[in-house]
Order: sequence, then structure tokens, then C-alpha cells
Amino acid sequence: MKRIGLAFGLCACWACTTSLPVSGVYSVGKDAASQCIKHCESLDLRFAALVIMANSTGCICEPRDEPPEAHARVLSHAAGAVGGVVGQIAKIQGCRAIGIAGGADKCRYAVEELGYDACIDYKAGRLDEELRRAAPGGVDVYFDNVGGEITDAVLLRMNPFSRIPLCGLISEYQYPEPRGLRNVRSFLINRIKLQGFLVSDNLHRWPAALADLGRWVSEGRIKYRETVAEGLRNAPAAFIGMLSGKNLGKQVVKLR
Repeated sequence: MKRIGLAFGLCACWACTTSLPVSGVYSVGKDAASQCIKHCESLDLRFAALVIMANSTGCICEPRDEPPEAHARVLSHAAGAVGGVVGQIAKIQGCRAIGIAGGADKCRYAVEELGYDACIDYKAGRLDEELRRAAPGGVDVYFDNVGGEITDAVLLRMNPFSRIPLCGLISEYQYPEPRGLRNVRSFLINRIKLQGFLVSDNLHRWPAALADLGRWVSEGRIKYRETVAEGLRNAPAAFIGMLSGKNLGKQVVKLR
């Protein structure tokens, strides 16, 4: 079961949302499932804790006439389990990746270990200024993990016909009333495409995803960290800490 979970998590991490299907239900046949398990047997199973939650996309570099590095990809929660994987896949695909994280240590980790081109510390209070500096030509893709004020700031830097894959809203989960967005006008003026997605989307692409992700993990091109809480009694505190950004990489609970 661990290997199956790892297979599905890896595939979900890679599965592309650029197609943005309007509707459709996909299934994974026996051959695809067997291929998933076969690929995962050679991987470090500790990685399962990260990739099962990384229901994100590696296809944030959409084919264009210009080289991919000419376009800015901004990723929130850049030092977390999801953002960290997405940023590394973006770099593998040749994109310019700009992260947003909370604290100088997390930004240093994103740049020096994960390979981001730049990382903005939103806690420093200069988010708008640093976004203009890191992406002077605007933002083409914003991979959103957090919502709230950070997303509002990025909306002001989005280019015409840009895209926002919506993966999570971690800034709002602990509050009874959602904050929502204020700079909604940018969607109209810039004709921005916003698409939410789930781990079960694009199942037909999982077998091909495993071929790429298995190789990248084994080659050390995708790196990760874990923040480990000892014992089930510490699980609630670990969960609350994760929501407030106290973890680096994937938050896990060690049961034995």
C-alpha cells in the first residue's frame, strides 16, 4: 500500500493542468497500476510522505514561441511540500521560478537547495516591491497554494492571458470566515484563467508521470525535507504548526 500511495502521489504531482479539462472522468487500468508500482519499488519510500500531498503540477511551462525562461512562474508556499516540488519541476523544465515563503531561512532554502531563481520573504513586508524586482516583466503563471493577501499581491503583477493553477488556500483554513480576494478586477482586465484541481485529475497521464518523476528522484534532481513530530500525541500541534508555516518541507508524524 505504501508503494501504491507513492505511485499515485508522484503521478498527481506531475499531472498537467494546462489542458484544463471542462469535464471528464478517467480511470487507471491494471497495466497502468502495475507500471506505477514497478517504478515506485526503486524509490525511497520516505518520499511518499511528501509526494502523496503534492497534488500539484509539473506542467507550468506552457509551450510558447519564446523560451520558457523568458516567462516568470511564481509559486507561493515555496518551501513547503507542494511548492518545493513544483518549483523544482519548473526548473527541470527550463522555467524561471520565483518563490514566496515566510522567513529568510525558508527563502534561503528555496534558492540554495531547491534551485529557485529568487524567493520573496512575505514576512519582510516588501512583497509588492520584491515582486516587481523579481518579475519586472510581470507574471505568466502563479501556482497558488495559499490564497489571501499574497494572492491579492500577485494578482496586481499578472500578465494578460496568464494562468493560475489553484492548489490550496492554506492562509484561510484555520479561520471560520474566508477572507476572499479583493483584486478580482485583474481577472477581467488581464483575462486571467483560474483553474482549481484535485489529486484525482488527469489520471490518464500518471504512467508517463512516473517515468519522469522516478528518474528525477533517483538522480537527485528533486530534493525534499521533512519536519518530524514524534508520537501521535504531538500530531495536533504539528498540524496547527503546519497551518501557521512552522514546518520546513513536509510535516510528518513519526508513530514508532
